[in-house]
Amino acid sequence: MIETGNPHIRTERSGRTLLVTIDRDDKLNALNWAMIDALIATLRKAEDDPEIGAIILRGAGRAFSTGFDLKDSTAEIVDSPQQDMQSFRRAAAAWRALWDIHADAAAATEGLQNYDNAGVNMIINKTMPSEAIASMIVAHVFRDHPGLKLVCVETGVGWMAHLVSWMDVLIREHPTMYPGMTEMPSETFHRHVFGSFLWDSVGIANRDVIGVENIMWCSDYPHNYGPFPNSQAQIERELAGLSADERHLILAGNACRVFGLGL
Repeated sequence: MIETGNPHIRTERSGRTLLVTIDRDDKLNALNWAMIDALIATLRKAEDDPEIGAIILRGAGRAFSTGFDLKDSTAEIVDSPQQDMQSFRRAAAAWRALWDIHADAAAATEGLQNYDNAGVNMIINKTMPSEAIASMIVAHVFRDHPGLKLVCVETGVGWMAHLVSWMDVLIREHPTMYPGMTEMPSETFHRHVFGSFLWDSVGIANRDVIGVENIMWCSDYPHNYGPFPNSQAQIERELAGLSADERHLILAGNACRVFGLGL
């Protein structure tokens, strides 16, 4: 166990695994600066402990974390792009601390599966990774960790087309807001970020923007939420008109390359 100095960041040991829990369930585990600082300090202590071989970051209650608590009394008033970037970089330090540790680390999250309106949850949960992707690119996480890959599983990919193109527009039109960028975000995205889809005709139509080598099909087998047991028919509908090479990449080749399957 590591003392965190914050009642909302708890730790416990299970063998060589450190369980780090964000425990602010009444606020859906929304983070404030004190919690972020405590989380960074905890991860750095874990890095220095030779008895810790793996770290699991999880949220208490019905959500992993809804992000930063904008209503918290310690939240900064941001009135300029420069202040906005300073606040962002401080928050991004927590992500960087997680990626910088040598122990195996994972985030145990179920998104908002217990959100009161299941129908709304099903609609919005596919686009939730966009904030994390943009944050990591702007904070230069992928530049500093060139071997890092981020795979968004079962999130769909259509939303990625807007994210990729919009990031490039902002970098081109407002470069001073994003200091230190040495390439367009789309270039970083195409090397490091990947997604898989169940149904996504929009994503397939925009594969040239997303990157055909960044898209993977999935079935969610054996769950009945996905196209299984009608997978073959769904594949033919979604991938109609694609070349044999594109079909191979989406159905198998990209997954083999990204996950190092060597098939």
